Amino acid sequence: MYIDELVPNAFKLLEAPGTLYTLKDTGFVPDARLSHLELISRRETPILSETYCPNILTELKKHEINFISYENVLSEMQKRGKDPNKASIPYKPDRFV
Repeated sequence: MYIDELVPNAFKLLEAPGTLYTLKDTGFVPDARLSHLELISRRETPILSETYCPNILTELKKHEINFISYENVLSEMQKRGKDPNKASIPYKPDRFV
């Protein structure tokens, strides 16, 4: 998994406290308003665990996630065969309405 920093210093926003939730993995479905990697549940979903994190970025870095800094995004996208000028899946302009 990759997280590309599309705005300079955006990762700093994750250097904050927060809570990570583990949810039961049933009932999640794709939605046309979201990217192909995101799923939503249209009904209440049981929380299996709740973990307070003093720094969300530090916690996320414990997992198999590649964080690509802003200055490296273009070259890394090219290595992954991604066109930075084109969304991999076109979104509807009104997807959040």
